[in-house]
Amino acid sequence: MNLGIISFNSGYLSPKIDARSDTEKYASGCRIIENMIPTIYGGAERRPGTKYIASTKNAGEAARLIAFIYSAEIAYICEFGNEYIRFYYDGEQLDDGGAVEVSSPYAIADIPELQIEQIGDVLWIVHPNYAPRKLSRTSATSFSLDKIVFEKGPFRVRNDLDAGDGVTLTPSVITGSGTLTASSATFEAGHVGSIWEITQPRVNTKVELTTGGTAQSSGLDTFGEFFFETRTPSGGWAWHGELELQRNENGGGWETFRTWTSDGDKHVSLTATEESDNVQYRISAVITSGSVYGIITLNNPTQSGVVRIDAFTSSTVVDMTVLSDIASTNATTRWAEGAWSDVRGYPAAITSHADRIVYGGSTTDMQTLWLSETGNYEDFKEGVNDSDSFSVVLTSTNDIRWIGSLSVLAIGTSGDEYQLSSSDLYQPITPTNFSAKRQTNRGSSRIQPVRAGDALLFVDFVAKKIREASYSDVDEKLSTPDLNALSDDITLSGITSLAYQNNPEDIVWCTLADGTLLSMSYERDQNVIAWAKHPIDGVVNSVERIPGADEDEIWLSVTRTIDGSSVTYIEQMQPRYWGTDDSLAYFVDAGVIDTAGTTTVSGLDHLEGETVSVLVDGALQSDKVVASGEITLDEAGTTAIVGLPYTYKLKPMRLDIGTQDGTSKGSLKKITELVISFYQTLNAWYGDGDDVYEIDWRSEEDYDSPPLLYSGDKVVVFDGGFTVDDPIIIQGSDPFPCTVRAIVARTEKTGR
Repeated sequence: MNLGIISFNSGYLSPKIDARSDTEKYASGCRIIENMIPTIYGGAERRPGTKYIASTKNAGEAARLIAFIYSAEIAYICEFGNEYIRFYYDGEQLDDGGAVEVSSPYAIADIPELQIEQIGDVLWIVHPNYAPRKLSRTSATSFSLDKIVFEKGPFRVRNDLDAGDGVTLTPSVITGSGTLTASSATFEAGHVGSIWEITQPRVNTKVELTTGGTAQSSGLDTFGEFFFETRTPSGGWAWHGELELQRNENGGGWETFRTWTSDGDKHVSLTATEESDNVQYRISAVITSGSVYGIITLNNPTQSGVVRIDAFTSSTVVDMTVLSDIASTNATTRWAEGAWSDVRGYPAAITSHADRIVYGGSTTDMQTLWLSETGNYEDFKEGVNDSDSFSVVLTSTNDIRWIGSLSVLAIGTSGDEYQLSSSDLYQPITPTNFSAKRQTNRGSSRIQPVRAGDALLFVDFVAKKIREASYSDVDEKLSTPDLNALSDDITLSGITSLAYQNNPEDIVWCTLADGTLLSMSYERDQNVIAWAKHPIDGVVNSVERIPGADEDEIWLSVTRTIDGSSVTYIEQMQPRYWGTDDSLAYFVDAGVIDTAGTTTVSGLDHLEGETVSVLVDGALQSDKVVASGEITLDEAGTTAIVGLPYTYKLKPMRLDIGTQDGTSKGSLKKITELVISFYQTLNAWYGDGDDVYEIDWRSEEDYDSPPLLYSGDKVVVFDGGFTVDDPIIIQGSDPFPCTVRAIVARTEKTGR
């Protein structure tokens, strides 16, 4: 009886379903799939090796990799270590007379919880313990990390509307620098750098001018809606000349806002709205005959100024700088503390949505979302216009862990998932048109999700599952199915980082707390969700993806023990498709490519004392031990690939089928022969797990030349005895590719 395994694209399956041959995914699943990638076509393909790029700044210290993607052609890898950032571009460490580096405030223990959003040449970075910052590319080889300066909010609920404790704040000046005094203990040292809003009655709500010649009125601090009108003192309109309404922003000088001329027949009436801070308006007149009376009137009886705390003196007195003019030096109970500070904490989550930056979940305001003004990502002055900034508080007791942009704004908290959408279908979210609704109650970790087509893939609260958040226009809601349903044990040590590869296939790469690297082939249209393990001789700290010329690049931060010392390397996974030159097929780890054409390969200091595999012009040479950073080849060649060997294994599920006599589960079977369909493979072995056997790979090549990569079927004898386990294994360690397309087992079955 011939039993065929024609697909492995269900990947690794949990032992819990080992007896469930009736499960749809069973026949294409694997008991072991290590250092092989399940493909959407059905085959299993060996993971490419990794190229050594550089050592991290601090030997043996974990580093996190974060992508800086300006475009499909310009992308960097950022190495975030303890209070520094280094950069990689075009497969090399960025060097400008030395490794390009910027200092950062982030301690190594906090780096895993950084969340980022990239817009153009700027990477926006948040962490609940650090003020938000921007990493900007200032040239092709230079970067700058700067704290974002917020001067227009956001603010917490105004004190008189929230606590109602009667505490007053008294500013010493209305502009410039001075002090801010509280009537009782209010300030803490951690408030330095925070902004506060001071709301008071306006000293002036109108300004007037009566003239029959050339004159200007005094300036009027203006914000919001205002009115301007004219008339003659005697009640007529018979004035001749020119009248201007002038505007002065931030003391920059008076500029014409509107102009009117009259030959004795003009009555002016204007309603307008001023939306900027620190703006004054005045009336300017040049009257040639007659006289005119003009008046500017404000509709807003209060004035809200903003101050920044510069120094802490005591719990009741701080030094301040006025950012937006204050109405007076009178005491007021109408003040609002800035939402973010060392006292209140900072946003933990970030995304962009509908041309707004969205922050979420500070230490104090764990359920709050802050949406910036449209197109102005640093303006959080709240208003009611469609483009104004606004905030939303979720009706949840769980803290916000991530935010993602789909057709709606998706929000993950520690216990549930929400969507923020427009109240009116197909309309944008605005301060007066939004609805926040709970969708599911899965819960999330603090790992930022990755965008995968029309879905967000996020890590659950205990970091042991990946869930898929997708929005249905038909149902108008989010769903969050479990992508670990058939492979629940593969992530048990806990997921620590995610990266999403788009090309050549859709794959989610993730790292675990125990240092394991995993992949999940993900193609919803083809019903492929396939996990695989990728054992690496070391601890994989972080994985990241950036676009490449022909396929996406996967980068790793790996801590290894080399020559008895702990080191951390930045490594780049090599392409899965190497073109027509098979000598470029790269299947060693932490390796190098040498094209010097001599018998000496140097540049191996990072593998000192290690035994390495050697491939020269597609031919396998004997293993070597690195000494003084180099090895001597058996024979010189054009292209030498040298690095650490690694083993791949493929063990499909049992060959359980339904027959006329019932299921073959538990029946003794003897596999007498295997037909293995390979593609571009060399030096793969086969066996039953206890013993493995070579395959003859030579076909028509001369014996003085290396075998060519093989595509086709290999028929091999398989004598594992009678068993119920069907232990078929394909494996290899030599630095050659391997793709298994199918396995056909010719079997004999006993009556039991």
